Amino acid sequence: MVVIDVARAKSDPAHAVAKTAVARNSNRFAGGGSAQSLTLLDAAKIRGNEDAGIGAIPAGAFPRELRVSTDGQTLYLTSFGSNSLQVMDVWRLDPKRP
Repeated sequence: MVVIDVARAKSDPAHAVAKTAVARNSNRFAGGGSAQSLTLLDAAKIRGNEDAGIGAIPAGAFPRELRVSTDGQTLYLTSFGSNSLQVMDVWRLDPKRP
């Protein structure tokens, strides 16, 4: 499996393979409005048998829509169960940043 940055694939295909990916962890059918999370993944490790998890971010109940701004700087997450919108700075999410 390879994670592709779709916006970058159009403008800079040589550098379109993402380094970090984000997965939603929603427990939609558990009931209630309990918070769930996002998992940060090392995209290079997704291809192999290594544990790709590199961190977690708390999220609202039933995280649903996940989008990155057109400039690639901001991550938006809607949580259906808690009627919320989280806005995150992509640069700060990368645990490998200097």
